[in-house]
Amino acid sequence: MIVAVNATAARESGAQTILRQFLNALASYRGDDRYIIFIPEQLDFAPMEGVEFVKVDTSTWRRRIRWDKSGFRRCMKEKGISPDVIFSMQNTGVNYDLPVPQYIYYHQLLPLSEHRWNPFKSSERLYFLYKHVYRLFVQRSLRRADRVIVQLDSTKTDFLRVYRYPADRVEVVRPDIPQHDFLKVPKTVFDDGKVHLFFPAKPLPYKNHIVIVRAMEILAREGLAGRFMVHFSIGADDRSTAFVREIFDKRLEKSFAFEGMMPFEKVFSYYRSVDALLFPSYIESFGLPLIEAASAGLKVICSDLPYAREVLAGYRGATFVPYDDARAWAENIKGISGVKNKLLPLSPDAGSQWEKVFRILHND
Repeated sequence: MIVAVNATAARESGAQTILRQFLNALASYRGDDRYIIFIPEQLDFAPMEGVEFVKVDTSTWRRRIRWDKSGFRRCMKEKGISPDVIFSMQNTGVNYDLPVPQYIYYHQLLPLSEHRWNPFKSSERLYFLYKHVYRLFVQRSLRRADRVIVQLDSTKTDFLRVYRYPADRVEVVRPDIPQHDFLKVPKTVFDDGKVHLFFPAKPLPYKNHIVIVRAMEILAREGLAGRFMVHFSIGADDRSTAFVREIFDKRLEKSFAFEGMMPFEKVFSYYRSVDALLFPSYIESFGLPLIEAASAGLKVICSDLPYAREVLAGYRGATFVPYDDARAWAENIKGISGVKNKLLPLSPDAGSQWEKVFRILHND
């Protein structure tokens, strides 16, 4: 069987993590199948038996649309290949002339969110387009989809609400949780006597850094901000980002550490070393830092939203706070002491769920 995998948009962040998990699982479940995997130009993977990697430039919306509409079909024709199955890992399917089973891995939550974006604000226009225009592309491509895979039950609920897709054709497959021996991860030493808090996230509006900033402003008015140090995995050089600008405008910079892009090893060192993870995101497909921090036995303060409650179900170290209530965030931050309480780590379910994906591809 020939399987064509469309993953040209997996350039960074969660999409690339999922692609790497798929490739790890592929080594166990490929069998005698042949895979042709379309990836972004900047990615490189070690050669794999039975796998051909084809690099495609979809770095702009126009190129992405052109690839999905005609590029994939043309490439198959040029290679003289007729795939038996098409697996698109980027929310939308592709145009193809033959009646080939097509499966979609869906992990874009912006079209599913009820949050409103203002198209007249430059900082929100892209998210408005994702919510309203990109949704139409997804809706159209679902006509060709035999099945859809999502990461959480809460995502399935929202997906069915928005797209009116048959419920029996939507499968929930949780991502693999990286297994780490945290005792072997070196600690980062903080010797300033402060309570250290960590939020590893890109500076996107829906990651909601601003509520942490405003919580620290409340604590500053109470004379308590000096007790805390919040670590962001971003740089401080972009004052055009609203929450970074507000930190400096409110003279709160002594309570924030801008770590910049952090390598994987440093992130896990922080899970071992800080006093709590903060995670105020209000649009999230899975929220890997939640499960990673819980696996390290770290206290977690996060948005009281379905995705967070589902990911952290059963973890006693989690506190759920309304995502937009800065006062509630301030009160919960204030309650964190510098005493390292040993929490029982959350043990993710054993085994990988990727086998379910390969069963779908084989229509088992």
